[in-house]
Amino acid sequence: GLSILVVDDNAINLTLATTLLDTEGATAVAAKSAEEALELVNKQRFDLILMDLEMPVMSGIEAAQQLKEVQSGGRATPIVALTAHAFPEKRQEALDVGMNDLLAKPYTAEQLYDVIKRWCVENESQTDAEALTQISASDDLPLYDREAALAAVGGNESVATQLLKQFMENLAISEAAMVSAQECSADEQLYQAIHKLAGSASSVGVLALHAEAIQLLELLRGESGSEGMVNDAIARLQALIMETKTTLSREVEALQ
Repeated sequence: GLSILVVDDNAINLTLATTLLDTEGATAVAAKSAEEALELVNKQRFDLILMDLEMPVMSGIEAAQQLKEVQSGGRATPIVALTAHAFPEKRQEALDVGMNDLLAKPYTAEQLYDVIKRWCVENESQTDAEALTQISASDDLPLYDREAALAAVGGNESVATQLLKQFMENLAISEAAMVSAQECSADEQLYQAIHKLAGSASSVGVLALHAEAIQLLELLRGESGSEGMVNDAIARLQALIMETKTTLSREVEALQ
């Protein structure tokens, strides 16, 4: 019976989250941008807001700051940050603007439900500092993990397959956007293309590609990576995309 606003510019991530919420009887409302989320909050009350941090035009951090300022006089709606980057500084940034919790992508259905219970069920709250936890990355990840894909959607076979097909369609678009941005030396466009790819991959069980994309994002956002290191990382990611396409094509054929 909870009313939950999900804010994410990635269509696959929106489908994943709203499906998991609908499965457990919540009313999930989707917003494709921070601006749309602010408009919705002005029109209706939500029990919880799930907010992606990295979105174009207005970030989740900026949106949360505006929401907290508007709600300062009454009961503030809990805001949970969604991010593929569980860096300590990112968690602190979320705390500083008044966000209540952080859920790192990729997350399981159980992790999503746990964070909802933490903030929407009486006597299960905790301090902001205690709530923000870090999810560690794994090595030697498979190109595609069907069990992880199913876990992400609460075991729903049809939704997992639907999201996988949608990811495959978007993969070529992401690859073309990366190539175009690199050729034009458009660093911000390159970052956004890889960020969108990383977020989608984590939601459909494409684990190796997700991990490789995250490593590249860390190089792009940091100052320690040389141009040669970045170019090598891009080449590795592009090679992995080709390998992933072949694997996913076989997977889809097997499912039909």
